[in-house]
Amino acid sequence: RMTRATFIPMMSDHAHTVAAVLRGNGVPAQVLPAPDLETLNIGLDLCRGRECLPCFFCVGDIVRCCRQPGFDPATARFLLPTGGGPCRFGQYTVLVRDVLERLGLGQAEVVSPAAEDGYKFLGENAPRIRRQSWQALVAVDLLTKALHEHRPYEVEPGQADLAYRDSLERMVAACEAGAGPRLVEAMAWTARRFQEVKVDRSEPRPLIGVLGEVYVLLNVQSNRDLARQIEAAGGEVLLGTLMDWLYFTDWRRQTLAV
Repeated sequence: RMTRATFIPMMSDHAHTVAAVLRGNGVPAQVLPAPDLETLNIGLDLCRGRECLPCFFCVGDIVRCCRQPGFDPATARFLLPTGGGPCRFGQYTVLVRDVLERLGLGQAEVVSPAAEDGYKFLGENAPRIRRQSWQALVAVDLLTKALHEHRPYEVEPGQADLAYRDSLERMVAACEAGAGPRLVEAMAWTARRFQEVKVDRSEPRPLIGVLGEVYVLLNVQSNRDLARQIEAAGGEVLLGTLMDWLYFTDWRRQTLAV
């Protein structure tokens, strides 16, 4: 069992279900607060300024956590996955470790699971955690799709968001309880919950596909809540998924292995 507190940066709501999976497997995990202007400014101050927006947010989120009263770097671990390819994402962990060392916080661990090493940090429960995490990520992708299919047409504003929050809470509880059949039950409950959202589809809306770098794509602080802006302008959003990125990284791993 891992005894260090494990903190996960809040890229998207997927982080909540992954943290729940980890807790269900004996890892004391929690999600950091959503990035905001404060964490952006911290990241800009500590980086060189040539990095990408997600990098500024990730660095800022982690350092803000370290600056909280009572924080003990010797008992903390930050989960920051990594990946290869042309993106600077593969160097985030190097930068974060360097920043923490410069700030005298080098005792804090930065754990960076990657497909290349089979996510070895997960220990004896690695296969189970990988399987449950996959289920958790797919569930939130589908939940997000349900939200975007209902919110533009809701008769009473706010009902789709409420159904989303209720459903996410159910999914988190199911993931903490082992995912699998419990998560399937939570997703069935989600389907019924969204059926309660009254919609009016009498006026068709154009379907707007939104793709791009995965962090900015899914993080509403980074993209300035682009989905709501499109909906306010009369469109319906078809958003890329976190699974798109995982499919890409797995394809690249297999390609390099040939």
